[in-house]
Amino acid sequence: MKRIVLLLFVLSVSNEAEALPQLIIPVQNSSRSESGFYVQRKILTHRNFAASGDDTAGRTDAGKIIFPSDDGDFPTPQFPVRPHSGCENSTFCENTPNYPKEYLQAALRTNKDLKFFSSDDLVLPDVLVHRVNALPDDDAPLCEATEKVVYPKVAQSKDKEWLFVVNQEGFSQGVRVETCGKENNACNLIEGFAEGYKTVCKQKYIYRQLVALSTIGQLKPEKFRFPASCCCHIKFTGNPLGLRMGSSLGKKAPELPSSKANRGK
Repeated sequence: MKRIVLLLFVLSVSNEAEALPQLIIPVQNSSRSESGFYVQRKILTHRNFAASGDDTAGRTDAGKIIFPSDDGDFPTPQFPVRPHSGCENSTFCENTPNYPKEYLQAALRTNKDLKFFSSDDLVLPDVLVHRVNALPDDDAPLCEATEKVVYPKVAQSKDKEWLFVVNQEGFSQGVRVETCGKENNACNLIEGFAEGYKTVCKQKYIYRQLVALSTIGQLKPEKFRFPASCCCHIKFTGNPLGLRMGSSLGKKAPELPSSKANRGK
């Protein structure tokens, strides 16, 4: 009889443990966010046998948290980048579809050390500089360019990989850029340039380090390529010997009138 009562007691405790609700703590939201990306969450099972009246069981398993295996069937976060249609010929874009705003906000809360990367560049007023073939009062640049501060949400990394850049409320990364107005056109020269030389405006780039989102959902500093200045390049296109001798190269020099008179005497 005692064995039957003991067996019934054990079965009762086991059923109560299985009936206890699971405590679910979302590390990452398992459903689709507004951005359309799948993110994971871990399920924590909380066991507490104190209600059974067994102090030993309560000391052993009370408050125990069991993490499921990391090899579960949860989908891995994916962050494919699709730059805006108007950014094909650029290295960055200030607007992009499916920007993971909510995911980035949650990631920034758990990576507070990254706040030191948040900064904005400034565009200073133009400074008068004496240019080639330009008077002090006519400070005309050799190449037309536009200077401004941009806040990229997508940019091309040093490895030519497109990534999401953190730029939203509470965390901004403004980058000063200068883009050529007429790239590959001739430079603005008032009196022209030496014969046999060609001028052309070229875009120059620099690398800037910004906080970005990797393809597996991690925030990390990454180097990106941005237009920095528009410079005038000079290229030699003629023959130096031909330029110096002119069209008289290979021709007999004309005789002076005095030499003709002496020859007739």
